Amino acid sequence: MPSWTPSASPPRSASAQTTSTAPRAGVAGAGTDFAILLVVAGAVARAVPDPAALAAAVAGSGATGVLVAAVDATAERVHARMFGIGIGVPEDPATGSAAVALGIFLADRGLVTDDGEHSFVVTQGVEMGRPSTLYAGVRTEGGRAVGSWVGGTVVAVARGSLTPPPEQG
Repeated sequence: MPSWTPSASPPRSASAQTTSTAPRAGVAGAGTDFAILLVVAGAVARAVPDPAALAAAVAGSGATGVLVAAVDATAERVHARMFGIGIGVPEDPATGSAAVALGIFLADRGLVTDDGEHSFVVTQGVEMGRPSTLYAGVRTEGGRAVGSWVGGTVVAVARGSLTPPPEQG
């Protein structure tokens, strides 16, 4: 993943926690939308979710949650936390759909400048004692995202099955 390009304007919700050259927060997704806020590296671990403020921040946006992420473009690594206020999940330890959304967000904001495939590794769930590693990426053509992917391994925490209802006829 190429290095950061400075934003033309500071983040709308600028504070000591956001990066001075990061693009403003926004909503991105590939089927499931997330509000995305890029911050400096140490701010991810220090984030303290305020459910009312998160709900107000995503109201009307269609976002299912807020992804707070610090991107190390040189190392192609991301430290993230996802607060799923829109789906009743206080914090999720591994959110593949948010990792995909992040790739699209980075491409949309011009932070992925070369055409081709751009992979990154997402570390999530550390602060809640359930660390995970996701492998994600975005493919760009003409400066636009044209594909995205996510993968990783899982630890089963539950098992179940679905039985289709009987056919009615």
